[in-house]
Amino acid sequence: MANGYKSALRRENYKGVESFLLTANGVLLSTTDLTGKQVCDGKRKICILGFLFNIESLLGLGKVLLFEPSPVQ
Repeated sequence: MANGYKSALRRENYKGVESFLLTANGVLLSTTDLTGKQVCDGKRKICILGFLFNIESLLGLGKVLLFEPSPVQ
């Protein structure tokens, strides 16, 4: 079984993963290039936006799949 951030997303580790990803979200949004311009506002913003969308998707899906009752029994 994998340990740390390599393990599967479960109820037991969701809060830790959420905290890490929200920190990463903030770092990505504040990343600047050599001129001091934020990368997410420049021409190379697609990779940053992709990571941000993936973070939001994972956290949203995790909440729905792990903590809400299943409509299928």
